[in-house]
Amino acid sequence: MRRELFPQLPEEYLRKTVEAFNTCVNFLRNPTSFPNQEINQLVTLLWQLIQNKEIPLALDNGRFPELTFSYERRGYFITSLLFLPVDFLKKAYENPIYQFGSIVFNASKVRDYYTGKITGKNKPEIERRAKGYEAEALLTLQKMAEERGGTIEWTPYQLNVLRENPQGIASLPRHLVYSTPVWQPPRHG
Repeated sequence: MRRELFPQLPEEYLRKTVEAFNTCVNFLRNPTSFPNQEINQLVTLLWQLIQNKEIPLALDNGRFPELTFSYERRGYFITSLLFLPVDFLKKAYENPIYQFGSIVFNASKVRDYYTGKITGKNKPEIERRAKGYEAEALLTLQKMAEERGGTIEWTPYQLNVLRENPQGIASLPRHLVYSTPVWQPPRHG
């Protein structure tokens, strides 16, 4: 089984890595599997931006140990990428809850980018909002586990996120919360 999960051929491993990411994203955006409309909408926007190549998904070769959204402005040109660590498949297998949180954290940043809320001078605000949305997802996962008679063992990082945001996005200051827009195709011209 382990050999099938972690194939030896690099091309096959990379294909399975992207499939694992897509599976995680689809789980979070589907209200049947993940009952939280705020997170469903947030991750759906992420998915639409990736699918429409507005935010390309790039496999990282080790520079970023975690899923990482990055953008760079050079004059009028803006380049944005979502870096998927090359060992995402292994990480998702070992701790899928952590990867779900990471996807939501980065989806919040992607939404801020998409809506023009990243100014270059408001990184603490962007990070605070992303952690609030991550906590919202973690609380939903906790509720789902409890409904099935299970528990979740949080990492120290997740415990900190939950301490900072014990009510998820309801813990955020009002000015940091806004509705997730529906994706619109870019207008050229």
